[in-house]
Amino acid sequence: MAKVSFLRVLVKYGLAVLLLVIPVILHNITLQDFVSYTLVYGLMAMSLNLLVGKTGLVSFGHAMFFALGAYSFSWFLGNEYGVLGSFGLSVLVTTLASLVVGIFCVRLKDTYFSFITLAFAMVFANTLNAASNYTGGDSGLSVRAASLTVAGLDISTGTERYVFIATFFFAAVMLLRYVTRSAFGTTLQMIRDNADRAACLGVNVYSARLAAFTIAGAFAGVAGGLATFMVAGAYPTFAAWTASGDAIFAILLGGSQLFLGPLIGYGILNGLIYVTSASSGHTGLVLGSVLLVIVLGLRRSPADVVYGKVTGILKNRRRAVSPHGSEGAASFAAASPKENGGTLQVEHLEKRFGGQKVTRDVSLQFPSGSLTAIIGPNGAGKTTLFNLMAGALQPDDGAVLLGNAPITGVPTRKIVRMGLARAFQVASLFPSMTAYEALSAVGDPDYLGLPGVFRTCPTPKGAARAQRVIGLVNLGDVAHRPVSELSHGDQKMLDIALALMLEPRVLLLDEPTAGMGPDERWKMMRTIQQLWESHKLTVVFIEHDMDIVFSIAEHVVVLAQGALLTQGPPAQVRCDTRVIEAYLGSTGERDEIADPAVLGAAT
Repeated sequence: MAKVSFLRVLVKYGLAVLLLVIPVILHNITLQDFVSYTLVYGLMAMSLNLLVGKTGLVSFGHAMFFALGAYSFSWFLGNEYGVLGSFGLSVLVTTLASLVVGIFCVRLKDTYFSFITLAFAMVFANTLNAASNYTGGDSGLSVRAASLTVAGLDISTGTERYVFIATFFFAAVMLLRYVTRSAFGTTLQMIRDNADRAACLGVNVYSARLAAFTIAGAFAGVAGGLATFMVAGAYPTFAAWTASGDAIFAILLGGSQLFLGPLIGYGILNGLIYVTSASSGHTGLVLGSVLLVIVLGLRRSPADVVYGKVTGILKNRRRAVSPHGSEGAASFAAASPKENGGTLQVEHLEKRFGGQKVTRDVSLQFPSGSLTAIIGPNGAGKTTLFNLMAGALQPDDGAVLLGNAPITGVPTRKIVRMGLARAFQVASLFPSMTAYEALSAVGDPDYLGLPGVFRTCPTPKGAARAQRVIGLVNLGDVAHRPVSELSHGDQKMLDIALALMLEPRVLLLDEPTAGMGPDERWKMMRTIQQLWESHKLTVVFIEHDMDIVFSIAEHVVVLAQGALLTQGPPAQVRCDTRVIEAYLGSTGERDEIADPAVLGAAT
């Protein structure tokens, strides 16, 4: 197996090097120039795709870093720092600049992110013109051909220039590929799919986005430095928003999910511009028509459509991991270090929305290793209470304690690491990943952020833990299927499995059986009960099926109109007249409450 993988890599990169060498073998200067332009601007598009394809952030200001790389390289070269020294310093300048700009930009998302990057680019472009003493203004900052030498070799023109550009391009692409294939790259994919869920699994979303923005800017700076070789300097057009638009267009043409897609897309774009300019001159008409077909007709890159189909077929053919649940469960139980659970307390919690109290002075204690159900009519404030306990909402008054540690005001990602995890009423997952990919990525939390750039994904620890949890929740048969193709019941089980990967002390489950049929409900709850019994976790779940509540729960908490109505053992709660009134509106049905289905129908 290792030999096959090695040969595959050898063939792949051997072909890549061969393609880069062909223009040299043919000794065709026109072809070398065409390929050089494609490599330089393709690298910029690939760096932008680290944001677009991996985090879902579309920047209209990415050309700013491309231009900064070109201008800083030209300036350092003009001050006798040499080609290699100037290159290194220009990349450093671009990296620092992208870090500073990213601090402000990545706090926003979607349209707001796109527009603030455009605003920064406009400010930068105008600064280039205003600082003409340093940038040359409209004339740009040219470099002397004589200064473009390395070890006495002239690389300002011809084959030598092409070889230099191709070599730096290949090195940059290999490094960028390593980043995208690392555990950090997988974290970015999780953020793109579902940033809120990623945060609930311990990911620092802001830091990861900032790191991606900075890395993307650094690679754009490399591309900008290489561009100066093609035009003997840096010019204001490098910073134009249209340059960023061209990179986005290249991503649309070549696909955002294919690593080399933006490069291929820029090759197509460059070819279209060359052909239409030389023949009809209707470049804008042709490019606009192509863009309309992609955006209005296909609604996504044709390359992404094909890539998605092919990868889906390949993933479905892989063998399932740990198909026998009992073996996986035993292995997981033996490996779990947190067997004694933890205590969760809420003290005088209150929450208001627009002056309306939705949580009213709620105080509860969930002992270590307990199994508690929270019930109540619709609108009773059950999910709001969960959000307050998990840190998704901050209370207006009161406190939440995990063990003896207050967690009120603590970010969700830190609460998770303290031992509290949750699953959601509507399964919150990562549609572009398989169940195994998602679980193994979460399985090694030390590498969920930027440190993951130094590790491949999955890590051995993440893979081993994923296999154990897959066995525990009986997802072996579907482990390698895309999450979007899983049944509703399997998606709910995967949502719980993601929480289990964190090895929590306290597990919050918001309506784990919602949307399931009777058989699926009992199967789900039996799995939860087995988990609780084997690990002695503190499990708190919201449930509307009273048969399940009174059959499984040790303790029942009843909420009504945001306040604690009553709590106690199931037998005591279901005979409480206040509970009957809350569900049925009168005490006349008191005898009927002996049948739990009556309460279930009232919800």
